[in-house]
Amino acid sequence: MRIQPSSPPASPAPPPPNPNLSEFSVPAGTPPPASNAPAILHPALTPSNALIERVKTAQSSLASNPILRSITNRQDGKAEPDDTYTHRSVGVDPDFYDMVDDNILSILLEACKPLFDLVSSSSSPDSKPTMKAADLLMSTAKLIVAAGFKMKEQARQEMAEEDLGGGMFDQDVKNMRQAASKCDEPQQYDADEQVTLDEQLAVFKTPPRRLQKYKTGTEMMNMQVVHTEAGEFSSRAQLEVRASPEQIVAYLMGHATQYVEHKKKTSGKGATTIGERRNDHHLVTRIPVPLPAPVTDRELVSVSLWQKLGEDTFFVAQTSCEHKQFPLSKSFVRIKFSRNFKLTRLSPRLTKIELIGVANLGGSLPVRFNRQITMSFVSTSQISMMQYFASVRPADAFNEGDAARLGNLLFFQLHKHRHNKDLLTEKILDMIRTMDVLRSAHAKYRFFDELLFHVIRNKMRKGAVQTTFAVETPLVALTTKEAGRISRSFIVVMMSNATPQSAVDEHIGKFLALRELDREFVWFRPMMEAIAMGMMKDVAMGVKLRAGLGAGLSLMDMVSDSIIVRDLFMTPGKGPFAKALLLCLAFNLTWQVVIVLVQAAGLKKNRLRTMLLESLAVITFVKPGLDAWRVASGQEQLAGSSWTPLQEMAYSKGTEMFAEAIPGFVIQAVALVTSKEKSLVAVGSLLVSAMTTAMTAASSFYDIDTDPGNRKRNPDLTGLVTDQARTKAFLVVLALSFCQVLAKGVAMALLAVTDVRYLLYYVVGDVGLSVAYKVATNDFHCANFPLPWAASLVCSTVARIMYKVIADFTGSPLYRIPTLLGGATYSFTLVTSQISVLVAVKLYNEHFDPREGQEKLDADLTWAAATAMAVGWACLFAYFVMRVAVPKKRWTLWSRKTGGEYVVEYFQNNESHEKKIIVFRRSKIAWEKEIGGQVRDWTMANWAAWERDKPEWFTPKVKSSVPDSYIPGEFLAGLGGANRVRRGSAAGSVRESFRAVSVREDV
Repeated sequence: MRIQPSSPPASPAPPPPNPNLSEFSVPAGTPPPASNAPAILHPALTPSNALIERVKTAQSSLASNPILRSITNRQDGKAEPDDTYTHRSVGVDPDFYDMVDDNILSILLEACKPLFDLVSSSSSPDSKPTMKAADLLMSTAKLIVAAGFKMKEQARQEMAEEDLGGGMFDQDVKNMRQAASKCDEPQQYDADEQVTLDEQLAVFKTPPRRLQKYKTGTEMMNMQVVHTEAGEFSSRAQLEVRASPEQIVAYLMGHATQYVEHKKKTSGKGATTIGERRNDHHLVTRIPVPLPAPVTDRELVSVSLWQKLGEDTFFVAQTSCEHKQFPLSKSFVRIKFSRNFKLTRLSPRLTKIELIGVANLGGSLPVRFNRQITMSFVSTSQISMMQYFASVRPADAFNEGDAARLGNLLFFQLHKHRHNKDLLTEKILDMIRTMDVLRSAHAKYRFFDELLFHVIRNKMRKGAVQTTFAVETPLVALTTKEAGRISRSFIVVMMSNATPQSAVDEHIGKFLALRELDREFVWFRPMMEAIAMGMMKDVAMGVKLRAGLGAGLSLMDMVSDSIIVRDLFMTPGKGPFAKALLLCLAFNLTWQVVIVLVQAAGLKKNRLRTMLLESLAVITFVKPGLDAWRVASGQEQLAGSSWTPLQEMAYSKGTEMFAEAIPGFVIQAVALVTSKEKSLVAVGSLLVSAMTTAMTAASSFYDIDTDPGNRKRNPDLTGLVTDQARTKAFLVVLALSFCQVLAKGVAMALLAVTDVRYLLYYVVGDVGLSVAYKVATNDFHCANFPLPWAASLVCSTVARIMYKVIADFTGSPLYRIPTLLGGATYSFTLVTSQISVLVAVKLYNEHFDPREGQEKLDADLTWAAATAMAVGWACLFAYFVMRVAVPKKRWTLWSRKTGGEYVVEYFQNNESHEKKIIVFRRSKIAWEKEIGGQVRDWTMANWAAWERDKPEWFTPKVKSSVPDSYIPGEFLAGLGGANRVRRGSAAGSVRESFRAVSVREDV
């Protein structure tokens, strides 16, 4: 898979001059240049051959010096090139590597000789070199090695760029730029051209007939097809291309000839022949379509015309025609064809394309064959367009959206070849050759193709599950073998994470080289996330291991609860407990149906059908598994839905714990404590219920805390668990929650059987104290609910009780977040919960008087169990705080910051407009009194620029969340309509407010 230059150069190429030498500094302790040192090189000058030779000589001396070798950090360069072995024998330090420049190099070369003499003299018994001198020497050695490595790397990179075909589309880029610049010039259309444009534009106004979805194999474009006449098919497609409309017009008008020729060579298909260019908007082309024998080959001769419809809208019509330049031939059958594009600018670098195409291969061909060929041609040509713009975009111009599209293209083009090792290798190298961004990375790091190869192949090979191995080699010294080991472990990471973003984040966090790669290339992480999104659906074992474990526990819980309900109905005097369990179940199902209705209320398509099917999934108890599958497979949020799949699953889990799991556990515990005979089935059911609740709580915390989006938007509140030991963190939180559920549930059961008034006093007092604290700190209204005052009061009351109960029984660190309970309330809740267990045992042993058919538990047994659970919980919590939680995030466990203070600080401390606008998705009650004036001044000052520049985050949904008083008057009139009217009704305001809250926006 390696691409090596045919022969080494006569001398390494010098590094480019650094215009910003002031950004570099000599490390502390570096000696000044000797008095006879040569003049410092000017930034515009490059190192001479003599200077390079001096570096090589210094490297050899450093590598052969036994004292230096005794303090090196790596000496395992077997079967590696000699130069790599030399560098690694001393250790290429990435920090020193980054700061190397010619000035530092000149200084250090002159300073080397006395330092070498100093270390060499250490062999003499009378000489005692100081530690400072040794430190200076090691720093000098590392800088010189890094300098030599960088020089050789730059020479190798230039050779690799040339060998890989760098700049193969440079002429295309020039032609495209020139053609795109003419799109704003006035165009003169003759009568025939205008008739053709009008006829093709009228197709968009014709309603389609019986459209059927066509599987393109990718989510980058949606296509529908309808059979119109014998042998003729009409297709409609929508896609987004990351380029301006002017660039797409230039592409469709045949100005990317180098790219088209390359595609011909690699695919073996006929290439487009450019015919007459009558003017800038008129082009005739011919495309041969080879077909397998004995079917006659086809050809397409078409005319392409474009017209500007508005400031941000273009129309391109391509339709078959006859032209004297391409006369009819018996060797080909002419295709009847039309393809029309409506291009709408969404942002300066993003265009929405609406495509309608009609094709007929002609001749006598089976309908299925005709459809397959024509639809494949339409879809692949659009993917090819996307690939072109990804190929020629410079690496430094890639943003997150560009990188995600690059990942989608890589997955679509490469994943289908994963079972053919040789073909996959060939395709990867072709993608690297044609794409500037990949070629530059591979030229610098020769292992890059190996990294892609194993990620795309996605094979559970021997050694793939060995994720505990340490590959802490820095990026500049990473070998191909190590890169392969790193990428082969990705499959296991995907199986243990709920989302592709979390899987990529964990994988990057595990290895030093990937962390450095992520810092160097801003496109690397989004590209990997897009690849992982596609891979999630193909991971061995289907849904991730943890999601499957949670679904299995839920099933076990449902089965065990059913058995318990049956036994309780059959046991005299236990019928009320069975009815109470069924009531909890009905309460939970009602909540789940409400969530379904809110989620589907705003769907653009199939709203009623979705509501019915999702409600049926709730009633048949398959909804938890369905939610887990959606999150695990990386499904996106549906248009018009209220929440993302991850958020919907989080809400469903929360309501399940509050409405059924926690009260159901307490009811079962009461039934067990009051039973004379403690059956193993009842004890087992109780333990399964506790584990299921703990799993739900732990996974909810883990998913939100490790989600890269949340970590990026809320670095202070998320990222509590360390990246290097996520599995351990999950297991610790799971065990912690299990102990909390078991202890708290049994304690409540003991209070209930001792005297129900004790339970009532405790619950009212505990919840009341929490509510009183929130009222006293002006934090009762939940900041997450941007509702009117009355609606916020109702929703906040329900939310405060839910948060308190769930945190009491599960101890989930999720509820330390200021917009939920807050750190201080969370920690106080944990402590009082453990104290309540001991108090409940004491009251039970002293005051419980067993009735007929009941048997009191042994006092020593209850005290031993309560003490063991309390000590176990305390040890687990201490371990979580000291060994699992990131030290700089521990303060969130006991912080007194309120939800309102958090929202205010979030707005004031963020410079990004995209982050600041989130303030309108939070309750105005929490922030308007404090910073209402600042927010108003900010929106008034920037709204005009947002409307002009159209940033991608400034969507209609965002605009609708901003109150009228915060919008400049000249723009308010243009925002009228349903979104503004909906604010007038309380129900509509509540519905829109719930939709505004998103896991992607905030935790």
